[in-house]
Amino acid sequence: MKRYMIFLLIFILLISIGCQTINGKSPLEKVLVFKGENAGYASLNSKDGSLLVNYSDLKGNKGIYWYKDKKIINRIPNVMDGSVSPNGDYYSFYNKSENMLYIFKENGQLMNKFNIEGFTSGSTWSYDSKYIYWDEYGEKYIYRIDIFTGTKELILESKRIYNSPVAINNPDILYLLERISPNDSDSDSNIVKYDLKNNKIEKVILPPIKDLFIFDSYSISPNGKIAVFPDEHSGNMYVIDIMKNKIIDTIMMPDPSHPQKYSWESDSSYFIFNVTGQEIDKYTIPKH
Repeated sequence: MKRYMIFLLIFILLISIGCQTINGKSPLEKVLVFKGENAGYASLNSKDGSLLVNYSDLKGNKGIYWYKDKKIINRIPNVMDGSVSPNGDYYSFYNKSENMLYIFKENGQLMNKFNIEGFTSGSTWSYDSKYIYWDEYGEKYIYRIDIFTGTKELILESKRIYNSPVAINNPDILYLLERISPNDSDSDSNIVKYDLKNNKIEKVILPPIKDLFIFDSYSISPNGKIAVFPDEHSGNMYVIDIMKNKIIDTIMMPDPSHPQKYSWESDSSYFIFNVTGQEIDKYTIPKH
């Protein structure tokens, strides 16, 4: 009888762990699984459903793959931070050895290239697909590039540390991470909203979460209503309705997974992200 009870308790525990991993509201759906390579940031092309995936292998080689229906249709070696524009007409990637950011039309024709000094936390497309934002030089400067004219514009200079820009459908709004300790690049962070019209920075108020620690990973939905971020302490990924200041889902992520970037469907219904560095998963926003 004791042995039976032990087996029963182990079974219940395993079920409980499995439920915590994907949560009951909106389970994660595996989109791509990698073996022998690490999947990095995946960028979703909403126009045709293809994916641009940043990868690295066990030997340290990097590059980007295009996938359509789970099959590789193109690849470019020795580049990083590849992403697709929201309208699907352009894509970009960063060549670290050259400090160059390249912009291409979807047919592979080179449109423009830009010298990027001190490239740090990555870049984000504006939702009209006209600009790319990025932080550089110690994460205290935010720049914007016009991909058609080649104009490089400094839009934020600060003594504080701001990084990881995220654009939404509103062209006047940019989200950023702000280090709470301004001189510590490893500090906990706030999510802030930056109004480009009046240069006003406003902290995003989040529901009370015990011992919350946001470091370098978050996202905001294209409609500006949902915030997503993993808590570096608990391992949970929180899905927040920032209009209602309400947690709508909590996902226990597989250790040691901490997603670095997210790519949204244009209607804000779901996003994709990397899990454990070995797979790309899809998460659908639950009704709330």
